[in-house]
Amino acid sequence: MLYAGSAKQRRSAGIPSAPGDAALAAAKAGVRDLVKARLASLTLKGFSAAGERARRSFVREIAGKPFRSVLVFISRADEIDTLPLMESALNAGKSLFTPRTEGIGLVFYRLFPRIPGGGSLPVNRGILEERLGTLKRGPGGIREPEMDSAAALGAEDFPLVIFTPGLAFDREGRRLGRGRGYYDRFFAALEGRFPGGGFRALGLCMGCQVVERAPAGPGDKTMDGVWSEGLPCYGQVLS
Repeated sequence: MLYAGSAKQRRSAGIPSAPGDAALAAAKAGVRDLVKARLASLTLKGFSAAGERARRSFVREIAGKPFRSVLVFISRADEIDTLPLMESALNAGKSLFTPRTEGIGLVFYRLFPRIPGGGSLPVNRGILEERLGTLKRGPGGIREPEMDSAAALGAEDFPLVIFTPGLAFDREGRRLGRGRGYYDRFFAALEGRFPGGGFRALGLCMGCQVVERAPAGPGDKTMDGVWSEGLPCYGQVLS
């Protein structure tokens, strides 16, 4: 019997991996090691400067577009700083959502209350930092929003933009994550629940994370665009 699923799904089901699965896994491991070494050489100042460029790109490319919501990860120490982008999203009147790991999945929750008509009130950097400081740390030490069904992402929050983390991206939109599959499962569930689309996925990374070709399998989500060092390097201007 044929088993249509990813290599991870086949392994969890006790079905042996095909030779191609092993080659893809080896290629992914090699690129992950390469990019991790590159990231280890960067400074906090570099991550912060790239985050400020991402903020300016957001204002130029997205702030005035009819997206209701922005989904963005809370950055780790070895990721581009997403705080400036979060601030700009709120000041543009967008609803801001961040992820929480629940089981093997991701659920995005609104960080600030919705105002009548949608969106959120503008906030300054201090208020945003104070709100993030109230969040407890989840797996990997990343701060995560509280579980609150009233604040969970819903159909009324579309259309939206999803700023997506990853270890590596290429200039054709391929993405290589950290190997746990959270975002690939999230995108698969999102596309199943909202088959009409209504969202755009943007990879957000440092320049050293853009590689010639990011190894990807059939279950790996391709990005609609990639922003490297906070500047668009793949994809068209969103509309």
